[in-house]
Parts: sequence; structure tokens; C-alpha cells
Amino acid sequence: MRDIAPPIPNEPLKAAMLTKFPGPRTEELRARHNQVQDARTVHTYQDATRSLGNYLVDVDGNTLLDVYGHIAALPLGYNHPAVLEAWKSGRFDWTAGYRPALGVAPPIEWVEIVERIQKIAPKGLPKLVTVTTGSEAVENAIKAAFIRFAGNRRGSRPWTATDLQETMWNRQPGTNAMKVISFEGGFHGRSMGALSLTRSKAIHKLDIPAFDWPMVPFPASRFPLEDFASENAALEARSLQAIEDTLRANAGQIAALIVEPIQGEGGDRHASPEFFRGVQKLLKEHGAAFIIDEVQTGGGATGVFWAHEHWKLPEPPDIVTFSKKMQLGGYFCRPDFFPRETFRIFNTYLGDPLRGAQLAVILDTIDRDQLVAHTSEIGGLLVTGLRELAAKNGDMLSQPRAAGTFAALDVRDTPTRDRLIDAARQRGLECGGSGERSVRFRPALVLSSRHVAECLDILDAAAKAVR
Repeated sequence: MRDIAPPIPNEPLKAAMLTKFPGPRTEELRARHNQVQDARTVHTYQDATRSLGNYLVDVDGNTLLDVYGHIAALPLGYNHPAVLEAWKSGRFDWTAGYRPALGVAPPIEWVEIVERIQKIAPKGLPKLVTVTTGSEAVENAIKAAFIRFAGNRRGSRPWTATDLQETMWNRQPGTNAMKVISFEGGFHGRSMGALSLTRSKAIHKLDIPAFDWPMVPFPASRFPLEDFASENAALEARSLQAIEDTLRANAGQIAALIVEPIQGEGGDRHASPEFFRGVQKLLKEHGAAFIIDEVQTGGGATGVFWAHEHWKLPEPPDIVTFSKKMQLGGYFCRPDFFPRETFRIFNTYLGDPLRGAQLAVILDTIDRDQLVAHTSEIGGLLVTGLRELAAKNGDMLSQPRAAGTFAALDVRDTPTRDRLIDAARQRGLECGGSGERSVRFRPALVLSSRHVAECLDILDAAAKAVR
């Protein structure tokens, strides 16, 4: 196939491993690093200036094809010429001297940046809140849902002195009873409110107090969809019934439901557009907000800019969170989820001017190079290749699935999955795990057909090595 996106000038031709992975220099740095921070999760230490396009170059001189993308956070790969040119031209100079409190005294350039970001807002969500991370985005999104829910319940009645006093003592009987529904297997962050919504790994939550909020089953589709149509439909019906039962059992208390379009940390689990339309219908009937967490899926990786566009909802959702490929965190929302009073959704920084300025360049590049359409086509090539790989290794690999290049496949068990990932890294492919036994792919939007072919070849060799 002919790639829509232009190639990255001087990008490496292929992966090249000079040492065992991780290499000796990485382990030396890890020992130093670990004296100050927990460095046990580090895969390798990069050579930041030599990494380019889809290839990570590490301190040991290894060149790896990166389809993990710093957990889905690289929209244009490494050192894209458009971003470097903007830097060298002085376009980001205004961010260098200090970091402003954007809610107090923002630089004039910030207004143009938020106007540029607003151009990619999900349809029907004109209001924008920027923060720094995905967890902050979720925290503030659920705060906005609570504020709107409490305001609707209060009606035209003003606050009383008793209301304010109870607030300071954490004794708001009606408010403290409000809840958010989340899904088994979901991941929404590691801060306190977000952590109460996270249901993917127990280690994230162990020993940390949590809100008593309800969890419902996620109807994870089995693939290929045509072979499991009736089974998947039954799972979705069961999940919708659980949502309705939860809404009824907690009448007057459910402020919102939050869901990822594709569960990332939970194992790359999908559900049908019909399911999500059913969720929206139930929430509307019960006056609860529909929050879509696009921290990992947003930014074009699924072949549309926002993954929930695939659902063709009859009306816009209420709030959509973002981060990762968007470089900063935040959410878009309907006007009625924008608090009437100031300082209710607020912090010192309200984002990062440099990352916002870089995002403006990234968005212009995505438009110019048609990277969303490109990713849609490349994703088809990737999932076809993963299906062929699974067919060749049916005793080990199964369930290849993708939306765009947001892709995964399952391995027969966790130890084999981990050995497969290690074997792939030894051969020059940086990928990652998802859930208990999935391998996930989160490449940049500039992945091309040659990179897909290289990725599949390395995976094939890795699968043979771990049989």
C-alpha cells in the first residue's frame, strides 16, 4: 500500500540491537537512578536527541522500533521535524522564562492555543478545561459532574450557612452519598477520586482508602466478532441490565458513569457501538452524566480523532477527558457542566504552556499530513498481519483486535506473554503488556507500512523463540 503520511527524513531503516536488552549502560544508570527514585519500572534509558520518528535509540546504542509510544503518549514519534522546526524558529520562546498560573495571568499566546485546541473538540462540547495529566482530567471531570448534579438537585435554592459549615467538616449528607459508576477492568488514574474508579489492578488500590462507588461488568467482546456475535450480545445485555439495576438501587445518588472506549490497562477490551448507545440512553433516563475517558484513546490512534466517534451517538456525551497524545490533560464538556461560580474547577497551573504550544504544532501537522486517515489505513494493515500471525501460532496467540493502530492480541498465559515481550525487545521491538495476558500496540500516528511489516516480522521471530 502507499502510505498517506510522508516519511520522516533520516529515520532509521530498521531496528538494530548492539547489546542484550536492557544493556549495561542502562543498568548502570538504573543503579544510580534507583538511589533517588524507584527505577524498577524503567525499560531503558533513551538517547533523547538520537531517537527519531518511530525508533527509540537507547544509551547502549540499541535502536528499537517503538510501537508502545510511552504508553500511547507519542503523537508524532520522536523529534518530528515540524516540532523541532517550531522550537528552532523561536515559536516556543515565550514559554521559556517562567511558568505562569494560567487562571490568573496567562500570556497572550495562551488564548490562541486554547482556540486551536477547541477546533478538535468533540461535537457538541464547546467548553474546555486544561490541566496537566490524565488523572487530573478525570478528577476534575467527576468534580464537574458532581457540581452539576448537586446544582440540579438544589434547584433555585441558594446555599445556606449550614451547607457551608457541613462542607468544611466533610459532613454533607446528600453530597457525600453521591456516586460514580465505573466498569470492572477500567483504569482512570491513580489520584484519590480517579483511583476509586480504577478497577484493573489491585496493586494500584491496595491499602488506600476508596469511595464506596459501584462497579458494573464490562462486556468485553470476543474476537473475531462474527464468530461470537450471540455471546457478545448476551454479555452486553447483561452489562446494560447491571447498569440499570445500579441506577435504580442508588436512585438520586448516581451523578455519572465513566468509561474508556477501549479498556487499555484492563486488557484492550472492546464493546460495540450499540452497547455504548444503550449506556447513554440509560444515563439520560436517570439524569446521570456520561463521561468518556479518552486519555489513552484520544488523538487519532483509533482511526478517528476521538474513539467514541465510532459509536455514532444520537447526541454528544457530557464530558470527554484527554491527555497522552494531547501532551497535556483536560476535558471538553457541555456548557451545563461548566460551573457557574469561579474557582470550583481550578488549580495553580491549569496546564502547561509549552505542551500546549507543542500541541498546536502537532495538531497542524496531523491536519497537514492527514495522519488520522493514515492511521486508519495502517491500522487495517496491522490487524490483518496480527490475524495472520495468530493463525500461524494458534496454540499461543489469539484474539487479534484493533481500532486504527490501537491494537492488541492475547497470549495463552501471563508467563508466555512476558517472555514474548522480552523476546521482541531483544530483537528490537518495544511493545508492552495489557491486562493479564495481552500484548498491546500504541504506536505514533506516523507509523508506516514498512514499520508494520518490520513489527510483524519481529513478533513472528519472537513467537518462534518462546514456543
